[in-house]
Amino acid sequence: MTLVDLSPAMLRASRRLNPGCEHRRGDMRTLRLGRTFDAVFIHDAIMHLATERDVRRAVATAFAHLRDGGVALFAPDYVRDTFRPGVESGGSRKGGREVRWLGWDVAGVATLAYVMRDGTKVRGAIDRFRFGLFSRATWMRVLRDAGFRPKRVRAVDGRDAFIGLRSK
Repeated sequence: MTLVDLSPAMLRASRRLNPGCEHRRGDMRTLRLGRTFDAVFIHDAIMHLATERDVRRAVATAFAHLRDGGVALFAPDYVRDTFRPGVESGGSRKGGREVRWLGWDVAGVATLAYVMRDGTKVRGAIDRFRFGLFSRATWMRVLRDAGFRPKRVRAVDGRDAFIGLRSK
């Protein structure tokens, strides 16, 4: 498996979690590895692409990296058809370290508040970004335009996901 991320920090974390995998720094919109695969998976990171043009570029990258007969899976967090503004929260603890988060997703903008504790030291951070919120029809059209035979499916969490088959 080849794992790709634009962020060096995310790649370092992934190398610790997935030491048996190849890791490459790259942008899902422009990456060209010079080889093809049986499958490509782009999960929730695709939500960081706020324009249809950028999504089209990422889908074209997936298509370029698939062998004939290969499959791509795109799993955005939301589609416009079912999006409802909301609040989510969570966190985890390991040893003397802990993180708690609270996130608001409203009208294509995500705001996340983090509180992190390391022993007795506590700090907070806020992250805010615009996310892509596209309709099911747009996802299907973008995949079809890239050359895929598209299909909408339900992920295990009930959210929409999209499969693109690269025909032989």
